[in-house]
Amino acid sequence: MNPLPVNINPLTVDWTVISIVIGYLGVMLFIGYYSSKKISKSDDFMVAGRRLGPLMMAGTLAATEIGGGSSLGVVEKAFGKWGMSAIWYVLTMTVTFFILSIFAPNIRNAMVKTVPEYFRRRYGKPSGLLTAVIMLLPLIGLTAIQFIASSVILSVMTGWSYIVSLVIVVLVVTFYSVLGGLWSVTLTDVVQMFLIVFGLIIAVPYALQAGGGWEKITSVIPAEKMSLTSGIGGKTIISLTIMYVASFAVGQEAVQRYYAAKDGKSARRGSIYAGIIYLVFAFVPAILGIIAFSMVKTGILDGGVIIARGTRYVLPVLAVKVMPSWLVGIVFEAMFTAAISSMVPE
Repeated sequence: MNPLPVNINPLTVDWTVISIVIGYLGVMLFIGYYSSKKISKSDDFMVAGRRLGPLMMAGTLAATEIGGGSSLGVVEKAFGKWGMSAIWYVLTMTVTFFILSIFAPNIRNAMVKTVPEYFRRRYGKPSGLLTAVIMLLPLIGLTAIQFIASSVILSVMTGWSYIVSLVIVVLVVTFYSVLGGLWSVTLTDVVQMFLIVFGLIIAVPYALQAGGGWEKITSVIPAEKMSLTSGIGGKTIISLTIMYVASFAVGQEAVQRYYAAKDGKSARRGSIYAGIIYLVFAFVPAILGIIAFSMVKTGILDGGVIIARGTRYVLPVLAVKVMPSWLVGIVFEAMFTAAISSMVPE
């Protein structure tokens, strides 16, 4: 996910929003502290004691792969050239998790803690070392980008400076992931998954009402923008699916969750359930993007504000303009959660 520019002023500063943020950060810290009491051996830290059932598997898998791209990014793409076909940015993850469910029991039964450990056991120490180096380098860059994105979103939400927001994000994420290991990360993932899905779903009826209802909204939308495939195109759909399958099948952030399942059946069901979550969630940010586009066309939203800040800010602008402050806090929290949830592979 591309980082947002850091030289921005907050769209709004509201004590309701700040209270929601502080409450959320407090819950994350408490989960880290609570989980630390459950750690007694390396398996507890690295693979959550291999005790994740299907629902916990689904929550942590879904939260790990839902980031700013599949929330803010889908709204932006739906607002732009892709229209409703932006759903495929997320639906291809559904396809991926259904495919991975076939191999999930085999991944779980490898009985390792990391991908490099698997290569070391199967092909020897040099292969394990090379795999570790290859995986570590991109993770450094990815983690840095996620820290930047999360910090900018937090700064926009609260009005705090970027540096203060960055320090808070680094400390909170480090605290709960280092103290409680994968068990802590799993618990926070489940909370984050709920916040992301609930936050954006609850925003839809408010946006629909502000836009005058679905019939009025779609009356100003070009037909091709409502197509489920034409905007993104078949080649991009296939490319995304191949990319996701290839990366999720070997990426530590996803594979480690399969290692942590309590058995092969739980790993398979968790993968299927995660795919179902994506199937439902895919339409939510796309609909919000379509609504925002319609509201700009009808003059309800000021398109100049979006152009000035960039289309990445479609969802924040929509939230601030048409939603009550408590819902703005929840939507902003969902955006922040989406960025932070994909930051913490063990």
